[in-house]
Amino acid sequence: MKLGKIKSFGTYHRCIKELHLAGFIVYSPSYDAYKGSLVEIIDFDDPEIFSNTALCEQELSIQKENHFCIPEFYEVELYFKERDLLSTQANKFYSFYNSRDWKLSGGKLMNSWQAAARNWIAKEGRLGS
Repeated sequence: MKLGKIKSFGTYHRCIKELHLAGFIVYSPSYDAYKGSLVEIIDFDDPEIFSNTALCEQELSIQKENHFCIPEFYEVELYFKERDLLSTQANKFYSFYNSRDWKLSGGKLMNSWQAAARNWIAKEGRLGS
């Protein structure tokens, strides 16, 4: 992370996930704190890779149309930990929106889970005081 000049764990994980989705790397996260994640770099010298380029571009355009991606729990947990909040609050947030299929109160699909998390944190702060 230091070499890439990325200071936020959330930014680091988002970039790794985007590289994986774009097909530049194969990322296998480890959920064990004592075991590292596996990252494989794709060899672009292989001619077989270039035959699948059109397919990858088509998949990326489809993903860009659908702006919202359901986050993994570890992403939500990292987001809350970066703001010095407990993991239990992250679990409540994730469970609540996961049970509602990541839809807002009007039944509309959310655009940004981070914005929903900020609102959740603000409401928790008002209720807690």
